Amino acid sequence: MKRVIWEAFKAPAPQDSPAAGQAVLDFRSTMLYLSTDRDMFMGIKKAFSVATHSIAANVCATAQQV
Repeated sequence: MKRVIWEAFKAPAPQDSPAAGQAVLDFRSTMLYLSTDRDMFMGIKKAFSVATHSIAANVCATAQQV
């Protein structure tokens, strides 16, 4: 699974970062992709939390869910 996620979401690092020239994980895109939920409204809430850089107090995941 790690390899699939890496291949799907890797991106070149910004030129001004210490990792310039290397592939890095596009964390925001990965989190948006993984914010899906069976409850449509909860999925939208998680996606908005990622997009706005604010995590709602009641949004959490257990190790089993991850």
